[in-house]
Amino acid sequence: MRTGAYWACVAAAALCVFLPRAMGGENVPGGTPAETAGFRPQLLQVRIDAGSVPAAESLGVTYWWQNAGSAPCDVDERVFVHVCRLAEPDAAPQGPLWSADHDPIVQTHRWRPGRVISYTSHVSIPATLQPGNYVLLVGLYLPARGTRRELDLPLPSGGPDGTAANDRRYQVAQFTVLPAGTKSHEGPRVQTFHPLPPAMEPSPSPPPVHTTGVGNGPLSLALDTERPRIIAWRVEQDELAGDPDDEEPEVVMFKPNDPCPYPANVRPWSVMWEARNAGTGRVYGATVKYEETPCAKFDLAFTVSGMQAEIALDHVAEFGGYALACVRMERIVSARNGARIAIPLAAGQLITPAESGRDFAAIAAKSPVNRPCHALGSPRGFA
Repeated sequence: MRTGAYWACVAAAALCVFLPRAMGGENVPGGTPAETAGFRPQLLQVRIDAGSVPAAESLGVTYWWQNAGSAPCDVDERVFVHVCRLAEPDAAPQGPLWSADHDPIVQTHRWRPGRVISYTSHVSIPATLQPGNYVLLVGLYLPARGTRRELDLPLPSGGPDGTAANDRRYQVAQFTVLPAGTKSHEGPRVQTFHPLPPAMEPSPSPPPVHTTGVGNGPLSLALDTERPRIIAWRVEQDELAGDPDDEEPEVVMFKPNDPCPYPANVRPWSVMWEARNAGTGRVYGATVKYEETPCAKFDLAFTVSGMQAEIALDHVAEFGGYALACVRMERIVSARNGARIAIPLAAGQLITPAESGRDFAAIAAKSPVNRPCHALGSPRGFA
């Protein structure tokens, strides 16, 4: 359901501005990410939509991940997906045929212990790809450092002696590429590496007792009184639930002289919110601390006008060399004083809306509305 013309930017546009992303972190295949004690991700199962797929089409891949450890990750890691020919995955370990790297649908710093994360992504098959048998090599890596995480998964056997090179790329599926225009008759394939738990997802937290409303026209928002969380979108007599995970916005920070982005919702970071009314809207002021050191302040302002809802990042201030990388929420749609916004049609460039002269309504009309959006703070590393 689209309730406003400002729902614009997609998640991928934001981080690519700041961090040089190698293909799956292959610059340091044997490295180890800055790992959180207690974070132990497992890939439980992989399902591909079909055992064969024609060239120039795409292959749907569904993943089931679980944090089998005792704590979430303290940084956000990415999933890399490499496609190689069968029996040749190690012929060029730094150069797979192509990749389909992506961010998991839930960032790794939100992988609570025991939580199962399931989602589907797609691997596009080039039209010029030669028919034959191919494999998917998958893993987790830290984009800021290009290092891969060790997982309890099978390694491919493709070396000259038939042994597997431990470059932390794990073989999770095999499929056949058919000539373009050929119809595939094969059904899905499922590979299970660890047992799926009986309960696939923990029950969501109940909604808060106290809510406040913004908007008195055909569109209105029911907000958590204390935290910047949308409980429900209401359009006349219809209602759409807000964040089912009961999560606050994800605040991401840079430390002084450190290119790695850190989620501020994970200790030793903390984010404190102070809510207030502002005209017909609601403003949530945030103070970000590292241990006891103040690092940044900003506002999230919620307003509704007619059928348009706006959630704006406003009044950004940073201290002591710390920098606000981004604030992630399902519907961050604007940026005001001290902030910028990333939009997909600008190839991830940071834009100050008031100075850009761009038609954001037209941009929003071409943009997906079912993905998280990012409002950007400091453009560290942006040339």
